[in-house]
Amino acid sequence: MKIQASGCYYHSGKLAVATCSKCGVGICRDCAVKNNQGIMLCYPCGNEQLKEEHKQYRKQLSEHGGRFNKISELVIPTIIGILIIVAKIVAEHYGIITQSDNGLTYIAVSYLLFTIPFGFVVLEDLIAPKYDSLANIVNRYCMMLLGAFFIGWIVFPYALIKFFINNIMLKQ
Repeated sequence: MKIQASGCYYHSGKLAVATCSKCGVGICRDCAVKNNQGIMLCYPCGNEQLKEEHKQYRKQLSEHGGRFNKISELVIPTIIGILIIVAKIVAEHYGIITQSDNGLTYIAVSYLLFTIPFGFVVLEDLIAPKYDSLANIVNRYCMMLLGAFFIGWIVFPYALIKFFINNIMLKQ
């Protein structure tokens, strides 16, 4: 256990407002996080705990056959995908964005936008959450959305095929 000082262990110029319950260091307001049980931790200890919880979550997910086994796991991304398409149509109607003259391009872009929530669900399952500054959290989610744009078009048909096989083909 580290010795607690009156200053933050990670920021020497800042006053400690709490003590990490796990390692015992003094932490400033910027370094203090509360876990789900309301216990005060420093960023490194909090992130270590989140990483372990995520590992357990992934293990449970794997034991239950992975993602997209139930219709309820398909409903929310589908609704969000439909809302994205509706927003795109409204934006085109009001001239905020221009509509493609090529029908195939229009369909392809609509499909890519629709599948973003499916890619996002998979990325959230793969990438462990962590405590961070607001700017880093926003940056992380923007990067996840970009990644979801590129993998969603693969995840969506996979999810439908997996659901169909697990719930329709195997039950016959």
